[in-house]
Formats: sequence, structure tokens, C-alpha cells
Amino acid sequence: MSASRRGGPHSPQALGSLVERIAAPLLERPTARAHILWRHWHRAITPHIARHTEPVRLSDGVLTVRVDSPSWLQELTFLKPDIIARLNDAMPDARVRDIRFTQGTLKRRQLAGRETPFKQPLPPATAAEREAVEQIVAKLPAGRLRTVLSRLFLKHMQRQRRPELPAKKK
Repeated sequence: MSASRRGGPHSPQALGSLVERIAAPLLERPTARAHILWRHWHRAITPHIARHTEPVRLSDGVLTVRVDSPSWLQELTFLKPDIIARLNDAMPDARVRDIRFTQGTLKRRQLAGRETPFKQPLPPATAAEREAVEQIVAKLPAGRLRTVLSRLFLKHMQRQRRPELPAKKK
């Protein structure tokens, strides 16, 4: 059996690990659960809502979200079913069954003294993009390398469709 089949330095598993380490910033793969929750929260809601909210914790399927005003707390209470569905679509491994909104000062405002701008989220992957990526990696053996390359190609396609942010005024 060759070294590449046994898992040597040139094996698909080793190459998958290498590609994953190199591409980690592009794949946006934070390990902390809080970062994952934060990232998906801001992708599941609109930027306008994001400026007035921040997720605090997820415990036993109940997501606690801090809201900066009573009017936003009321508005988000009406949007709760839609937000839960969008979060569960974006983050299927952490099933959100309820959201509890609390009013308070957002931490990012306390820390920065001003509102923090958000990165433009990536648009959701389309079925055509997923199919194109599957065709690209189809000849690779199943495993880590194929998975990482699939994710990398899909992120690239999503970034190509992301609308440009307006230029900052100086």
C-alpha cells in the first residue's frame, strides 16, 4: 500500500488538513460557539435589525438577544417566528426553539463608544452553485480534502455575488 493511501504527508487527509488551515480565514470557521452564533445571527437578520440587537447566549434551545430599545423589543417579538426559522436554516446544528428578547445597552456600544459597522454578509448559496461545486470536486475521493475544497469553492462563488458596500465618505 502506498504512503498516500495510508495517510502519509501526501494523502488526501493530510492535504485536506493543510488546505483547511490555509483557507481558514476564507472559510470563516471560528471555533468558539459564541462566534458561530454571532456570525449566524447577523446573517439571519437584516443589517438594520443587527444595529439594534446582539445575541447573548444560547441555552437549551433558547436564544437570549439583547435589544437596545423598547420599540425594537416589541417589533422583534412580532418577527420571532421568522427569525427562528432563518436561524435554524443558517445554523442547523444548534436548534433554536425560542428567542427571549431583553432590553439593555449593547456591549459593542459600551466597548467602542459608538456603533460597530458590520461586514456585508454573504448571500445564501444557490442550488446552481452547489451543483457546480459538486461537479468540480466529483472526481476527488470522499473525505476531508473534498469537503474543504467544496466549502472553499462555494464561499468563493458566494463572494462573487455579494453586493459591494458603498464607499466610505471621507
